[in-house]
Amino acid sequence: MQNTDSTQRNSGPTVLHLLWVMLLATCVTSVVLMGVPAGLQYWARDHEGLAAPSMVAPYRFQLPTEGNLDHELSFYQDRISRNPTAGVDMASLAGVYLKKARLSGEPSWYLLAEQTALRSLTNLPVNNEAAVLILAHVAESRHEFKRAIELAHRVAKVRPADALAVYITSYLAMGRVADASHAADILLDNAPGIGPLTQWALVEEAQGRERPAIKALQKALTMEEPGEIESAARTRMFLGRIHFKRGRYALAQEYYREALLIQPQSYMAMGYLADAEYATGNYQDAMRHYSQAFAIFPQALYLMGMARISAAEGDTAAAGSLQQQAEVLLRRDLTGGAFGHRRDLGRLLLERGQPADLKEAMSLMLAEQKLRTDAETMDVLAWALSSNHRWTEALVAMQQALHWGVRDADMFYRAGSIEQQLGHKAEARRYFQAALATNPAAEHAQAAREALAGGR
Repeated sequence: MQNTDSTQRNSGPTVLHLLWVMLLATCVTSVVLMGVPAGLQYWARDHEGLAAPSMVAPYRFQLPTEGNLDHELSFYQDRISRNPTAGVDMASLAGVYLKKARLSGEPSWYLLAEQTALRSLTNLPVNNEAAVLILAHVAESRHEFKRAIELAHRVAKVRPADALAVYITSYLAMGRVADASHAADILLDNAPGIGPLTQWALVEEAQGRERPAIKALQKALTMEEPGEIESAARTRMFLGRIHFKRGRYALAQEYYREALLIQPQSYMAMGYLADAEYATGNYQDAMRHYSQAFAIFPQALYLMGMARISAAEGDTAAAGSLQQQAEVLLRRDLTGGAFGHRRDLGRLLLERGQPADLKEAMSLMLAEQKLRTDAETMDVLAWALSSNHRWTEALVAMQQALHWGVRDADMFYRAGSIEQQLGHKAEARRYFQAALATNPAAEHAQAAREALAGGR
């Protein structure tokens, strides 16, 4: 049985794979405008949004897309076979494994990267910053953000730009947005380029600053160089996600398709494209792209996307079967420990909405917030708390999700629904208005309009 709670969120797969990317100062000073609920001050400042032009030619990728990752892999494997104690070569091989992990999403590549980096440090325990950084990135993938930061500290003097990149994604995931912003400013001042610009834009978007984020990403695309295939695709996907969140679905699809031209096997771009197709009711193509993404990277989020399509088409049996398959994958990952995602399982259980599911989802999210407190995590926690009728706690979580100014129609709608349940009519109205202003085409938009019309 589907959850009918008014705060339900049916968004497509989200990956902070871009950070995720991924992705606070010790003492946080709140800034609240008179009479405006937390989070809405940023929306009120810039609610008009941007125009929605087509993706113009200068932002299309003009460079060769042929990669040589398999050649690199063979090259370093061959060198190490002839010299098994070569610490530098082993660190380079670990770096190739890390690239493989990011491209495929396959956990075994992360494990290989970690094991190889550790062997490299055994062979070369000093002046081996490359191996330490690989361990930091693996720690990030496991959501061990404090350890990732500690490892980055060890190489910060020698490789400051690489350390700052780890700080940014880890701080964002931990909800320390001010710290992430400070690190991003330093990185951009000292190492301008497509990677730093993209990370800086990620931090800006996390604070609801859409205009500078888009400008930075557009500038990043004018600085592309051969060999930056992953960065080129990722930057376009991030641009697409910004436009997607504002209801500019056609423009978002242009960026996703361009990313797929650059990286035809990018499961992330396929999943994002499926999100946009689902949002516009193009269920056939959405199902195809979710299926293709799942074939490359069997991630539960893509099964959940297919389940939403089946449910929208009235095939409840197929939807239930897909949800069950997703649950099996997520529980297997959690049992394995290293790369499990409580948040994804929590979201699945909330979407399914059975009483036992709702209680477990709340327990999962209360545990997850001990690892990360980024906006998305706190939003799902608020959803779980509200589904268990713990409205006051849900409001606290929702305010934390919105504290730094992220502009997300789903979050605004959920915040309005929670305020409504608590009898805070004026606050609920402001949040429903913010949801519609942020994305008038969102799935919940009609419910927000009805709430505003009814004065509830």
